[in-house]
Amino acid sequence: MKLLQLTVSFAFLIASGCSPKVSAVSDIDFLQSLRERNPENDARQAIKSQRIRFLGVAGYSSHVPGIDTENCLVDREMVEIIPGTGDVWTTAKHGELQQVAKEYAARFNSVIKSELETRKISIKFGCVPGKGNATGLNP
Repeated sequence: MKLLQLTVSFAFLIASGCSPKVSAVSDIDFLQSLRERNPENDARQAIKSQRIRFLGVAGYSSHVPGIDTENCLVDREMVEIIPGTGDVWTTAKHGELQQVAKEYAARFNSVIKSELETRKISIKFGCVPGKGNATGLNP
């Protein structure tokens, strides 16, 4: 009976595309690739292609590096979470790459924030003293 339950559970995981080991490897590869990328250039390219959004880092809660979330509200629709970030790591290297993702996102977000301020866009982004929340993401 236990073997049948285990077999059914394993089949469900495979059918639903939940393969932690495969996913974790590609997430680590993606995070590793951030070391080679230039976040300022990537942000300018995103602006040029009209994909203006902030990069977030997952963890116990979402975080938008480089943005003062005590005083700024960022609409969820304006945040793209970097794949592979989170508070559960598969290896020590995966844990180290979380910091790489945070630094990349902070530099990327700085360029995006400057662009929005230059365009005087505040519909989806606003810094209001005392109006932030723990995650910086609007409910």
